[in-house]
Order: sequence, then structure tokens, then C-alpha cells
Amino acid sequence: VGSGDPEVLSGLDAERSNRCRLAHHKAVKRFFDEGIGRSMVQWCVASAATIGWAESIFDDSRGEEACQQLWRLLLKIVRADREDCLQAWDDHSASLALRSAALNQLELDHILFSGPGTDLTVGLSPKARFEGGSIRSQRGNEFIPNLPTEEVFTTPDWRKTQGDVRVTRPFLVNGTLVKDLRMTFRDGVLVNFEASSGQETLRSYVDSDEG
Repeated sequence: VGSGDPEVLSGLDAERSNRCRLAHHKAVKRFFDEGIGRSMVQWCVASAATIGWAESIFDDSRGEEACQQLWRLLLKIVRADREDCLQAWDDHSASLALRSAALNQLELDHILFSGPGTDLTVGLSPKARFEGGSIRSQRGNEFIPNLPTEEVFTTPDWRKTQGDVRVTRPFLVNGTLVKDLRMTFRDGVLVNFEASSGQETLRSYVDSDEG
């Protein structure tokens, strides 16, 4: 999935790009909701190097040289550059499971994020559980759905989200890079945001769904 060039859709009409995204989302909704969302199937999402992506990262190399440099970096990140890569993934998944268990024992009510430009409170659902690493399909097969995966995650109560947040790195929305994003939340609602680039694309994305 995704684009070989991070900026291939930059400059196109934001509304048209978003209509394309919504149509794609509708087309695959049943597969994701009933298949992946309920672990009816096993899947794996992994990053693949492209020249466009590589050139957006490295300043000292271009073309195929940059792509190969990115491949080497990705293989290291997903532990595929070592002989014991399968054991390393088993160990890593077990570590994420221990981290999730430790966080669940804390019975957290909310999480605070603070930093330059960020003072954000995210409330958690009373039924929230932290998870991470491998999951088990409905057929009983254990698998790791994301390569790499370094996170543990949980379920917020969106109504309790309050404060300001600054996104410190560029990210893609509908094929357009959004940079220097700052957002303000009140009672779970995004009430204001601004970005140095990609702001109209993000606005179209946000306005497409009331929730």
C-alpha cells in the first residue's frame, strides 16, 4: 500500500484526493472490518524501500544508491540483518507483552504528553487494555501483524482529550506531506490546527468525517 514517492500527490486538489481516499476506504471496509479487524486472517504490514522515499530521507545519495541504503536500514530495523532474527522477534514480542501487562496493572485513568509545544491529556476507557507485539488469529495462530513494531497501544475515551500537541515530524495525508502541524483539542474535539504545508489537505481529511 502507499505511494512510491511521498510527494507524488502534492499540489493536487485536496477535495478530489480525499474523495479518492473515501472511495478506497469504502471498497475495502468489509475486508478490514470483518477480516483483519476480527483477526479472521493473518496479515503483515512491512515497509518497503522506494527511490522517492529514500531520496526524501538521505541528503548524500540519490536514485538506486539511496534506495539500497534505505533497504539496509529497514532490514536492520526489522532485525532481518542477523542470524537469530526469528528468536530476536520472539524475544521482542515477549518484551512488549510484559510491558503491556505492567501498564495494565497500573489501571491508568489518563495519559499526559508534554514537550515543546505539547501539553496534552488523553483519557482512557475504563475497559482499556494495553496490547503490543504478536496477536492470535481466530484460527489460533500467533502472528506479528506489523514489521517493525515497537509500540504498545490502548483505547482512549476520545471525549477526555484536552490540550495542545505539536507533531514533530512530517507525515503523509492523502499523498501530501503535512509539516509542522500544531493541534488543539477541547473535550475530544479538534478545534484548531495549523501546518506550514499540507494544511488544506489535512482540513479536507478532517472535514470528511464528523467523528
